[in-house]
Amino acid sequence: MYDAVTVLLREYWRTTGWNDQSSYLNLSKASDVLLDFAVPHGVSLSSLSISPEAAFTAHTRILTVPLSGTIAYSNARTNSPFNFKCVCDPLQRMTRAALFIEPDAGVPHSVFDPNKSREMLVYGGVHIPSACVEALCALRLSDDWQLLTTAFSRAPRFPMVPLGRLLGLIPPKRSGQVYPPPDMSVGPPGATNLLFTLQHQTPKTTSEYLYSLDDALWGARVLRQVHEFSRGGSLYSGAEIFFSAAEKSGGVSSGLRCTMPHGASFMFGGPKSGPAVWTMVLNPMMGYLRSDYIARVDDDLMIGTRFDLNAYSYQSDWTLGAEYILRRSPEEDTNEGPSSMRERVGVWVNPNSTSNVSLRDHELPPALPTKPHQVSPQQSETPVEPESDAKALSSSEPSASTSMFLGLLKARLSMSGILSLLWEGHWRRCLVSVGLQSHLQSHAVSHLGVEIKYLSDTQG
Repeated sequence: MYDAVTVLLREYWRTTGWNDQSSYLNLSKASDVLLDFAVPHGVSLSSLSISPEAAFTAHTRILTVPLSGTIAYSNARTNSPFNFKCVCDPLQRMTRAALFIEPDAGVPHSVFDPNKSREMLVYGGVHIPSACVEALCALRLSDDWQLLTTAFSRAPRFPMVPLGRLLGLIPPKRSGQVYPPPDMSVGPPGATNLLFTLQHQTPKTTSEYLYSLDDALWGARVLRQVHEFSRGGSLYSGAEIFFSAAEKSGGVSSGLRCTMPHGASFMFGGPKSGPAVWTMVLNPMMGYLRSDYIARVDDDLMIGTRFDLNAYSYQSDWTLGAEYILRRSPEEDTNEGPSSMRERVGVWVNPNSTSNVSLRDHELPPALPTKPHQVSPQQSETPVEPESDAKALSSSEPSASTSMFLGLLKARLSMSGILSLLWEGHWRRCLVSVGLQSHLQSHAVSHLGVEIKYLSDTQG
């Protein structure tokens, strides 16, 4: 599940009309969400509450025995209404790859008005008891320029440890007890990292220039639309280069992305189908090559595959993944008509619950009078296209799709024999995530976890 700051930043991009999918950083966003999902560990219980007036968020999490929490503040200044309630929307918190299968759709570009106040988003949070501080600031400079600043700081080991023991957040030290070393995944105690990213976006090109204060890293990345196909879809080409003055090392990578809004078969003269995306990333210095292909088979089903190759060690891996959306049956909510692609095409029939027909019956009940459906030649040649998930994401108002959305089932199988399953769903105000990871060769379950997040609807 996405964290609150990711959902807020995505809502800010949607409100201000900034297309984040045109960035080289999100070149293979669809495959990353579909094939690189995280499996929860252990049992995690959390709750989140938000105050609409001050945009004050309090997040408390219980993981087995330790108690931790996050207190955050967020404020947005936009010309269009900003929905802070997006952090409590189950559809915005779930990791759905269907939202990124059509990167060309994006969001409508808004015109920058210099006479109005500058649009900006500010977020800051403190994690307890680790005393880690994270901050984010997105500032719209002009119609094509935007500045994104992120910061992360970890408090020194002292005097936070004695203060935590005094408040009861850290257990008292006992003689002979050995404590595990501090978590270095977020940096050593006292470390601070500040990252500046200057973004420039045009209808066909998005360039970014970044500087990291921690290791004096300079970098630039660009993604450009190089060709637009006559049958729909586009071909993008991009590259990234960076250099660290502190470590005296650098790196470079390049990539391609081909978007097919009507499917791969339609590009070669076949019938229309669901959208598909093909991407390839090459890192010549590391000898790394990755290629993936993601396609939407139906409104509720997505499949994808990825091939990784290291040219220096000749090691490779092949991964298959799928994502299936679980919805309520039409009989549970409404009988107004079909909702999926199969039903809209015409294979769906609304059964009559009052009649019980059997082949042994001598007389069948008369069929309901129906009006003959007139199909024009243009309609017969034009297939029914599913609704774009990117357009559904652009709407901030909770629709009826939230009530019909039961959950999300994701599966991943790699050539190394690792099987991962994840189910994300919501029940009332709770988000539930259940996952497991198993090694098929040893027939052992390595990871198994349950995560429950309560989203309170605080009315400040």
